Amino acid sequence: MTDPEIESRLTRMSREGRPNQTWPEGCYGSMISWLLFVGPSPGGRAETGAVKSRNEDGGEALWNKDFLEPFSKWSGGFTTSLQVLVETIVGRSVEQGAGRLYGVANFDWVQNPDCTRVPEERMKAGVPHVLRVLDQARPKVIVTLEERAHDLLEGTLCERYQLPKPETQKVFIRIGTPRQGAHRAMRAFGISGAGPLSGSIVVKSPQHPAHIFTRDYAIRCARAVRAVVEQIAAGATELSVQEL
Repeated sequence: MTDPEIESRLTRMSREGRPNQTWPEGCYGSMISWLLFVGPSPGGRAETGAVKSRNEDGGEALWNKDFLEPFSKWSGGFTTSLQVLVETIVGRSVEQGAGRLYGVANFDWVQNPDCTRVPEERMKAGVPHVLRVLDQARPKVIVTLEERAHDLLEGTLCERYQLPKPETQKVFIRIGTPRQGAHRAMRAFGISGAGPLSGSIVVKSPQHPAHIFTRDYAIRCARAVRAVVEQIAAGATELSVQEL
């Protein structure tokens, strides 16, 4: 999969000045991310006390700058898997610009290692924040990190776009040992219609990056996402992802 828009985005960042844009708290990475992860993302040890309100301009919107912090400073799953996911899906290394081509947008979060602790009502309240990032970045590939994020994004986008999905699929992505089983389905859809996200592709990651603790598993998940993106981009009506 080669995308001339990747080179276009890197060239634009190197030649143009930084736009006057901000991102909401909990959103990080390139202002024109080709690849955008959408979650909630878990973070660190659980905090006690009241949950703070969200700062609408507290995110880290980068311009022509590598977003490398998750590869070494986030939790163990992220430091194991995220660079593998980014480089494999984008199709180039950090040295070739992958670190300037991706970002993370969260519907919301809590300081807790379990992302399921993010309350549903807070995620719904975060929809305008995530849409703001998506509309500004216009990513080609959007990877949702867990089921609730995928459901919420799909339900939100269907009000603005058509979301064609593959009709059938054959999927087998090994998790680890035979005893651990395999992923046998991939949730994904294209986006068509009038709007900044027309032509984008949404794929749910087989596993949340925070819960991927071996490089081999990260490679299998990353290759699966990339394969699905390529197939949807080619107009496939059946997904085929077999032991990548």
